[in-house]
Amino acid sequence: MKTWFVSLAALLLGAFLFAPSAFAQKKEKDVVQIKGGKSEIGKVTAEDFAGVSIEIKAGQTKVIPWAEVASIDYNNPSGLNEALEALNSGKLDDAFTQFEALKNGAGKTRPVLQQHALYNRALVLQRQGKLDEAAAGYKELFAAFPRGRYLRMAGENWINALLTKGDANAAESAVATINLAAQGATGVEADLAMLKGRVSESKKGWAEARAAYEAAEKAAAAGSSIAQEAQLGRARCLIGEGKRAEAETILNDLKKSGSSNVVLAGAWNALGELLTEDGKSKRNTEVLLDALYAHLRGVVQYQPLPGEPTVEYERALFDASVVCKYISEVESNGDKKRTYKARSEENLARLKREFPNSRFLPK
Repeated sequence: MKTWFVSLAALLLGAFLFAPSAFAQKKEKDVVQIKGGKSEIGKVTAEDFAGVSIEIKAGQTKVIPWAEVASIDYNNPSGLNEALEALNSGKLDDAFTQFEALKNGAGKTRPVLQQHALYNRALVLQRQGKLDEAAAGYKELFAAFPRGRYLRMAGENWINALLTKGDANAAESAVATINLAAQGATGVEADLAMLKGRVSESKKGWAEARAAYEAAEKAAAAGSSIAQEAQLGRARCLIGEGKRAEAETILNDLKKSGSSNVVLAGAWNALGELLTEDGKSKRNTEVLLDALYAHLRGVVQYQPLPGEPTVEYERALFDASVVCKYISEVESNGDKKRTYKARSEENLARLKREFPNSRFLPK
């Protein structure tokens, strides 16, 4: 009996020591963290516009919509995490080197990681002011992953890079390329309409842009972030058409109900620009200060998340610089006049430093 007990104990100890633990098995697989605390464990096989596909077991794959995904922990991410950390820390040269290495590991790098590398490499180039190279990078991304997870953000950034160069015709061509790439994707209509609206708005084609934004809002789910972005675009077009009161109603609603930093910053920026016009024409410091506080929300409170388009953040920095300049011109107190002039220069210098080729910088 004693021998049997010892043998059984040794067997159980061996099983404990040498069998893969639940934690080890989990670490050998990808983990999709779902909002609400749950998770799915398996192998991520694709990340498309509709969601992330994870193979739970052989023959069983589940697609999880992006709206439900909190994060993804990849097994053997091949340096992706370090590259993203460098990007988010502003170490752009280091980030580019790492994303370039990940991109060039085609055949060795998993497709899901390759997609991250292509997108973020182009994003780094854009942040560095290398707009032609960034545009080429986004084009390469759409060729490799035409209906991928970055369809909207990459589309926005690609268009922004071209508009920053002042090439609206190239931006229109990019939208056509994206439309072609997105054929077959489900639920992409609102996003494509938004991109069309962006380009038309940049050319001050207010009626055409507003029609595109209205189409986007109609195609999007009511109350969704993209529906609110469409409302924001529509409000800007109304301002362009001289319909300020109608625009203000939309903007005041969005500043309270906005579901994303992009929407909130955009609403406050648009309202700030209207206040700036009023304060400048009336030479009213208090109104100009209200305008400044509106723009500073986009600088401090509603910054874009990593990887998101930065247009509203850039706009907020530039507009804050402009308002400070106007305050310095209106202010009668010498010390305050110098203070606001310095703040104007600081905000403009920050914009130049962070976005050397921003479309808002004086040419």
